[in-house]
Amino acid sequence: MLNDAEVASLFSHPLASFLSTKPPFPAESESLEVPYYSYNDWTSPGPNDTTWTTRAHRFLTGREAGGIKPVFGLTASIMIRVSTIAYGHPPEFEINPLGSGSPSLKARLAWAMLSKTEFREACHKERLQVDWGRLRRLAGVKEESEIQNQRRRDSPHSKL
Repeated sequence: MLNDAEVASLFSHPLASFLSTKPPFPAESESLEVPYYSYNDWTSPGPNDTTWTTRAHRFLTGREAGGIKPVFGLTASIMIRVSTIAYGHPPEFEINPLGSGSPSLKARLAWAMLSKTEFREACHKERLQVDWGRLRRLAGVKEESEIQNQRRRDSPHSKL
C-alpha cells in the first residue's frame, strides 16, 4: 500500500543518513528539542504463540513543518537495510534491542505478510503470486504436526 507522501520524502532523503544519528539537513533552533534519530522498542505477537521484541526506528525528514511525516517503523528498517548493503557497513546505532532475540528483518516481513489482513488483501487485489509456504518458513511458523509433537514432548505424561 503506497503512501505517496512517504515515497516523496524518501526519494529526497540521502540514503547514507539512514546509517547515522546526525541529521543530513541543517537543524533549526525549534527542531533541536526533537532528535533526528530515535527509536521505540515494542513487543508484539509472533508466530507459534511467541512474543517478539522489535525496534521501531524513526528519522526526521527536516520537512515535518510542511506536513512530511518522519520515516519510521518497517519503512525505516527497510531503508536501514538498503543503506547497510549500499554502503557496506552497519549503522552507528543498534538495529535490534540488545539481548532480545529479535527476529530478522526477513522474518518480520514474512510475519507481517502472514498476520496482517491488509497485506494479504493487497496481494489478492494486485493478483500477486505469493509463496505462502515460504513465508511461513521464513517467519518460523511451525506446521501443525510440529506443534503437536512439541506438545507431546512438553506433556507431563511423556516424562513418566
